Amino acid sequence: MHNSLDQGLLEDGKRSIAEKILKRLKDLQKLVQHNQGRWAWELLQNARDSIIDTDRRYVSVQIQLNDSSIAFRHNGAPFTEKDLRGLINQISSKEVAEDTATKKTGRFGTGFLTTHLLSKVVDVEGVLIRGNTHQKFAFPLNREGTTTNDLIPKIDASWDAVKDALSPTIFDPSQYSTSFKYLLETTQQKEIARLGVREFLKLIPYVLVFVPLIKRVEIQHNEQSIIFESGERKELPYKINKTVNGQIETINILHLSNERVAIAIEVKKTKKGYTIAPINGIPKLFCDFPLIGTEDFHLPVVVNSFYFNPLTERDGIWLNDNKESYDNKEIVENRVLLTEAMQLYQTLLKELESMPFYDLYHLVEGRMPNKEEKYFSAPWFEKNILLPTRQFAKGVKIVELEHTESNKKSISEIWFPKRSYDTKIKEKLWSFLFDLEKRVVCKKTHLQNWCNKSWGNWNQLTYESIISIIDKYGDVEILSRKLQKSEDDTYEWLNTFYDFLFEKKQEALLNKYKCIPNDYGIFCQLQELNLDKIGDKKLIEILSLMGEDWNAILVHHHISIPEINEKTLVDITNTIRTKIKQAKDYEKQDDNYIRAIMDLTEWLDLNANAEDIFTDLYHKRASLFMGSFEDKESLYTVAKSGKLTKIANIVSQNPELIDDLEKANQITVLLKELDVNDIETLRKLINERSGNSSNTKLTLTIERIAGLGITNEVQLKEFLEDKGYEHFFAHESVSSLEWKAAVLQKIQRVKKAVLAHLGQLPTYDCTNAYSLAETVIGGVKKNGVSINIVVRPSESELIIIYYDTEVLTLDTVDTELWVENGVDIPEQITLGRIIKANRMIKIPIHES
Repeated sequence: MHNSLDQGLLEDGKRSIAEKILKRLKDLQKLVQHNQGRWAWELLQNARDSIIDTDRRYVSVQIQLNDSSIAFRHNGAPFTEKDLRGLINQISSKEVAEDTATKKTGRFGTGFLTTHLLSKVVDVEGVLIRGNTHQKFAFPLNREGTTTNDLIPKIDASWDAVKDALSPTIFDPSQYSTSFKYLLETTQQKEIARLGVREFLKLIPYVLVFVPLIKRVEIQHNEQSIIFESGERKELPYKINKTVNGQIETINILHLSNERVAIAIEVKKTKKGYTIAPINGIPKLFCDFPLIGTEDFHLPVVVNSFYFNPLTERDGIWLNDNKESYDNKEIVENRVLLTEAMQLYQTLLKELESMPFYDLYHLVEGRMPNKEEKYFSAPWFEKNILLPTRQFAKGVKIVELEHTESNKKSISEIWFPKRSYDTKIKEKLWSFLFDLEKRVVCKKTHLQNWCNKSWGNWNQLTYESIISIIDKYGDVEILSRKLQKSEDDTYEWLNTFYDFLFEKKQEALLNKYKCIPNDYGIFCQLQELNLDKIGDKKLIEILSLMGEDWNAILVHHHISIPEINEKTLVDITNTIRTKIKQAKDYEKQDDNYIRAIMDLTEWLDLNANAEDIFTDLYHKRASLFMGSFEDKESLYTVAKSGKLTKIANIVSQNPELIDDLEKANQITVLLKELDVNDIETLRKLINERSGNSSNTKLTLTIERIAGLGITNEVQLKEFLEDKGYEHFFAHESVSSLEWKAAVLQKIQRVKKAVLAHLGQLPTYDCTNAYSLAETVIGGVKKNGVSINIVVRPSESELIIIYYDTEVLTLDTVDTELWVENGVDIPEQITLGRIIKANRMIKIPIHES
């Protein structure tokens, strides 16, 4: 009974072992693409685990790969009987010692089955320790078959082979006494072997840093030999010596650890220090050995902990966040370990501020891993890992600057182009900002790397950023000092910037900020400026003297901008006409305005196209010039100065014309109308009609002075010295007259009488009447239209319109001439009355 029961239990045990092996092999085959490189790490892990419980300081490993086989050998501790049972029956030593503390990652557990992706048959060689004796063995470990009935006999055969092969031996720790050899018969098996070796070569430096017990790894592939050996562990960074066919190179790993967790990243030696190497394509989590599948975990450093609790496939760790998570000590432990690792990362980053380490953009990787929710909690990771890591990294001085190699700044102090911009836009924006603010840009060679690592709350460099800085400077002079360029080069720089904005269709920003220089170099908005299509700076200067400065609204002549409004020759001529029309009285005609008229008159004389451009003003240029002066003394001074070339020439030849060029034109017309050939004949004719002989001069009475509109001594002196009137009036006749008060009284009387009379007429409105000059009233409306009134006392029955103010006023259609003699009601002097009184038979239409 007992024998049959024991036999039944034995058979059940064998069946259970076979079923477990078959199920695992089928699962691995389904995930073959994911597990192709895992075999090397499982074998290396077993080599390390073999010396965990011994006093051995390290283990060495050798891999031999050729076209038909791959062999993995190590000089670790001998097999124990427990190890053999675990290997053949596929029971992990970790499972066997589940309730006891161990530093073994797991020896000959289900992970070892991944090596059968190389071959279902493994030739195993080793040494078994029994007490104080050693026995060597060799046997095939055969996992071929699709059913338990296929596999059970092969498990039995492995045990039989071990028993038959055991023979006494002397164990030599320096020799590779343990060997696992796999025959590579299919293309897939050969590819899996090559991929595993390639992955091994890439990641073994990290393993040698994380696992001090592994001292030396040798890979022999065809005729190439590659050896990795750990260097002195006290050095920073740690050094791994790599020898390829006798040629030695050093791999440097920056490493920081506490008792439970470690972080690492490869660095490259340079003349000035070390640069950080990228960790793209490298698993970010190690449980002493890489957890293949964590390449996209997006941590800034590689994190290792023996105490991690990996997923079954060793492609991640448990970090899920369902209700049971907080009762699961494995998940809690993983979270604590990962948090500790990020604290080490912060410590490392802070140390690197003042150390000769560069290209630190590789250390700011921080994104959300794309992991399945059943294994991974995104909210927990974001709150406890991602955001704290980002926030700390943003404040550490790890960004190298372009203008100096001695300083670094923090991410929060630097501006980076938006990640969404293409490479050329990023480089353009960087270049413009570097010219403007050298201390807020990273090294240009680092630009793309920093941008690729950036996240949402970095200082984003945009088109608008550059424009706002230019706006802040205010004008080209300050900008050129900031750029350390000449002003000509600064305009060229601005043109390049504007071209860039228009090319990228960002021109709307030019209407939001002041960044385009006007002709003074002061920055304005695009909508405030116009392109100079006038082609004549003198006209712009003249208009400026009239009180409208177009240099302030014209884009600087060195600036080239498409799609801008234009100011043309027609625009400026119309504006000048408007300014002249608005200047109706001397109060508005200040020194600048007079200078403008002088310059305009000269321009009209000198410019060959003046008559075509200013047809109306060209023919009135003399009266325009005369009308701009309040007193004759100023007119004489200007004329004699030679400022106006043609007018000055005429004046020098005909001094009498300086008094009133407009009157000279009128006299010329009058000579033609009356068929008179010279001034003397005209004078006789006037004397005859006024009742005076040619030899009789009129007495200059108070009434006649009032009729002239003269109100002060200076005006009277000028009149008496006027060459055109000295034949009409005697100088002595007023020498003793007390005339000034009387004249003013008469003029005021006339103004009052005229306003009173007009106020009674229904067509006139004098409510807002005011004095434009002593003899000119403004603010009167006739039939709702504003008019001016020129007044004269008429006791002397002679009115002389002597002053240009009155001439210019009467030259408009909205002016009337009224007289009053102190007795009769005021009367209007109309054109018809003038024609009748002077027997005029023809009137010239245009001025000569």
